[in-house]
Amino acid sequence: MGFSESVTVYFGLKIVLKDLINQIDETNYDKIKELIHNCDCFINDENNQFNNMFEYIRSELYIEHNPKRKTKKDKVQFDYITYKNKFNEQISKRGTMVPLRNGTEEERFDNGYLGNQIFLYPVISLLHTERFGYERTGINGTYCNIDFDVENIKKSILEKYNWLKDIEVVMMIKQHSG
Repeated sequence: MGFSESVTVYFGLKIVLKDLINQIDETNYDKIKELIHNCDCFINDENNQFNNMFEYIRSELYIEHNPKRKTKKDKVQFDYITYKNKFNEQISKRGTMVPLRNGTEEERFDNGYLGNQIFLYPVISLLHTERFGYERTGINGTYCNIDFDVENIKKSILEKYNWLKDIEVVMMIKQHSG
């Protein structure tokens, strides 16, 4: 089996991760939890491995919190305060996970803490391209016509997520290799 790479350009939300977590309250708990556990969201990360740590924390909280999961902790039910506190505790003390040559990973803090990183949530997909195979050198590209109004897109996204504070609508690129 070969390898694959995909790149997608989106319009979406930008917010500091700890600012998002600190907004969790009784009224928006389910909405923020849905943003966090959405597979498309990610941390602004240029090989600093913050996404590895974010995925680890996110999956641990999902397993612990989701009562439908059949794990040793499958009866745990969090209220919004417990979830918020557990997430804040993790992101304020965790750094990056850096792969080592021996196949293990090491946690480092030279790039800062996860909580201070930018959380990106894709809303509208604009462009997408993929490449498969063993040999992936060369150029891959795609295009789209500019037949949209950026200001109207920003306005509609802000209206949809008006229950969040400190957000910004941005254009983002997500690259995935595997």
